[in-house]
Amino acid sequence: MNKKHWLFLNSGGSVFTPASLLPVAWWDSRAADMASDGSLWTDRIGGYNLTASGSAKPTYTANGKNGQPSFTFNGTTSVLTGPKIAAIQNKSGLTMWRVVKATIFDGGVVVSHGQSANLRSEINGIYSILANGANTYGLNPNHIDAGTYYIHVMIFDGTQSTNATKLVSWLNGPQVLTYPGGSIPTTTESNSGSLIYIGKYAGGAGFIGGEIFESGIVDRAINS
Repeated sequence: MNKKHWLFLNSGGSVFTPASLLPVAWWDSRAADMASDGSLWTDRIGGYNLTASGSAKPTYTANGKNGQPSFTFNGTTSVLTGPKIAAIQNKSGLTMWRVVKATIFDGGVVVSHGQSANLRSEINGIYSILANGANTYGLNPNHIDAGTYYIHVMIFDGTQSTNATKLVSWLNGPQVLTYPGGSIPTTTESNSGSLIYIGKYAGGAGFIGGEIFESGIVDRAINS
C-alpha cells in the first residue's frame, strides 16, 4: 500500500508505508519485483516468492493506475502460488491487505493462506474470512462495483472478546461492518500443508478476474 495507491483511492488522505509495519510478506507494485511474463512476484520482505507457469500466469501491465505496474488475472486459470508462511500460523493476531480492481467474480479470492485466511471479492461485496479448521469465519459483505479500485484491509485479533471486535475490515479508508458466520476463532490455523495463493482460493476454485496491484501480510493485529 504505497503512497500512490493511497493517494488515488483516498484523495490525498493517509500516507501509508507498509515497510513500517514490519510485514512478514509484501508483494509490492514494483517493476523490479514483478516478472514481465507473469511467472514471478518477488516478496520484498520474507522470501515468500509467488510463481506461476503456463496458463496460470497472469498478464503483466507496466503502467496501470497512476503508472503503477500490476498483474491481471483472467478469472479462470490465473494464479500465483507460494510456500506456507509459518510465521502467521497459530497466531492470535493477523493483518492482511490488498489493492485490487476486480472485473470477474467467481468466489473471487484475491489472497488465500490455506483455506483459513482469505480476502475475497464478489459482486455483492467484499469478504474477510478467518477460520481455524472448522466452519467458523467472518464476512464483510459490502457492495462493490466491477472495475473500481479498492484497498481492502482485514485485521484479526483473537484476544478480543466478541466476534465484532475479533475480525474487522476497512474498504478504501472507512471501517466496514462485520457480519460473522459462526464464531471467530482465537488463533489462526496451523495446517502443515497450507500454501499462499494470489488469484484463487486455496481449496479449489474461486478465481478472481481483474488487476491486483499489491498485497501484504503482518503477523499481528494492527489495531492501534
